[in-house]
Amino acid sequence: GVVERPENIRALRQNGTFVFIDRPVSKLKVGGRRPLSTSMQALCRMEKRRRPFYLAAADLQVANNGELFREAMLRTEEELYAYFGVERPKPESSGPA
Repeated sequence: GVVERPENIRALRQNGTFVFIDRPVSKLKVGGRRPLSTSMQALCRMEKRRRPFYLAAADLQVANNGELFREAMLRTEEELYAYFGVERPKPESSGPA
């Protein structure tokens, strides 16, 4: 519920860049130790309530439609480089110098 309180949003934005990883609720894992994710119905209710807050607060929104973690991470990195207007560093060569 952090995003539902304006003072929390101010603190988040003051201390960093707020990236909203936008993943369809249907792709989220149900259960586990998160009390509000015990059922798909509960997740849908929470998403409906919180989504407007995430959209309003996010500096950057990155879609994640269920791809592998590494693919999603690389795309998020690309979006962050673009957001900050920074060119991605070239990988260092591992061959002989």
